[in-house]
Amino acid sequence: APSAEMWLAQVGTPVDIANAVSWMRSNGVKVISMSLGWLSWGPGDGTGDLANVINSFVNAGGVWVNSAGNSALAHYQARFADGNGNQFHDFASGWELNYVTGDGANPTWITAGTTVSSSLIWNQWSSPTTDLDFFLYRWDGTNQPESVAASDDPQNGTAGQLPIEEISYEIQVDGYYGFVVQKYSGSDVDFEFFKRLDTSPLQ
Repeated sequence: APSAEMWLAQVGTPVDIANAVSWMRSNGVKVISMSLGWLSWGPGDGTGDLANVINSFVNAGGVWVNSAGNSALAHYQARFADGNGNQFHDFASGWELNYVTGDGANPTWITAGTTVSSSLIWNQWSSPTTDLDFFLYRWDGTNQPESVAASDDPQNGTAGQLPIEEISYEIQVDGYYGFVVQKYSGSDVDFEFFKRLDTSPLQ
């Protein structure tokens, strides 16, 4: 792009992005390219605070280009289903734990020192009344899997609450690791979660 000027902004939060876009617009920037994403920034349907910032830039004549798809295999989406009434989501019949794999089918051994990050969201973005909890489990290949990390913020319809549960956990002991979704209270909802080991598909 001959004679084009490049403007750079370092951002770490959606608020940083809003400030950077405002600064760039005030300096006449017409095209923004962002290769960043957050696992739980909003509902993912073109609404929410960050979407409003992007839409405002585009509606003012700007062009916005964003990376997408890196976490496709590290993503799960479904309607909450509980066949046996124990409040845990069934990923398949009798299967309540979704493992990190190497091939999409078989759990992969994860070594100590690896950080596993994941975010669970569901479709109640205004004062959520369904309370989902999110767990990371470890399995040693022989004994019963055990919970090693949990995110269980309350969602009971109180204003300001969000339908988000997030886990970031540094593996302490080698093993197979996977995710569990529990419905603490409320109705069945559509939910999804992403994890940050993008090259290791979910089971």
